[in-house]
Amino acid sequence: MNGDGYADLLIGLPLYDQTLTDEGHARLHLGRNPTITPSAAATIRGAETGAELGLAVAGAGDVNGDGYSDILVGAPLFDSGAADAGRTVFGYGNEGGNIDRLTRQYQADLVNPLATNCMDFADPDHFGIGHFARSPIQRNAVRMHWEVVFEGQAFSGSPITSGQGNTGVSAAAIDIGAGGTEIKQLIYKTPNFIRYKWRVRLEYDKAKLIDGQPFSRWFYGYASGYGDIGVLPVELLTIAAAEEGAVNRVSWATKSHRVQQFGVRGRTQHGWQHVRAHRHGSSGGQQPPDDRLRVLRR
Repeated sequence: MNGDGYADLLIGLPLYDQTLTDEGHARLHLGRNPTITPSAAATIRGAETGAELGLAVAGAGDVNGDGYSDILVGAPLFDSGAADAGRTVFGYGNEGGNIDRLTRQYQADLVNPLATNCMDFADPDHFGIGHFARSPIQRNAVRMHWEVVFEGQAFSGSPITSGQGNTGVSAAAIDIGAGGTEIKQLIYKTPNFIRYKWRVRLEYDKAKLIDGQPFSRWFYGYASGYGDIGVLPVELLTIAAAEEGAVNRVSWATKSHRVQQFGVRGRTQHGWQHVRAHRHGSSGGQQPPDDRLRVLRR
């Protein structure tokens, strides 16, 4: 679950009494050389008498597609609105956040990074994409798929998250090792077009599909021409939206900030308007609490 290439051990203790009788308990021990960690890296308690949390435990594959394994823990006798209705506790690998941005954009040399509001003047006909590949099932051989479209074109799939199309695939599978490795690809620009949208995903070795997931999720990027407006001066880690009564709640987490405050644009019943989402000082590279925005549905 921490992406170090070693399998981890999830233990369920359904009759464990921490503070309540038979509330149950689950413990996660991390794998390492030569043996697992003697102390649990994380624990989950039933928090209700007789819940028997830990009677069933399982790996959940990679639900959010970040390259880290996730877990499920069952509490079959938990009273959730009804006697013994049961509940399932879900745990994200890597505590639900990436250590670093997985997908990056490069100049044509595939070494120097390329901002989204710039172009490579040494080679204006190409740009590079890179993706740090890691597998939720430890060591694996992967191939990178990419899809590149110029502005105005749509990605394949409806919705696009289910798209199966691509404009290229790695020539050969690459062993990403225990801790993962970055896969890079040079992209040729279609003549007379400047702005591009692109996305990448990984195809896992079919011989090792213990969780039945042949592909990772899509990771998105953007390549534009010199003089474009650019992006926010933050590194976006996660973003999610959910219906909440009469509004949609949009939540996101950022890793680094180079300004003291910023605003966002939200769609309301009255059209477009600026909405101040949050104010905070520079984080110095540390992830602040989630920023949140409530947006009225039109």
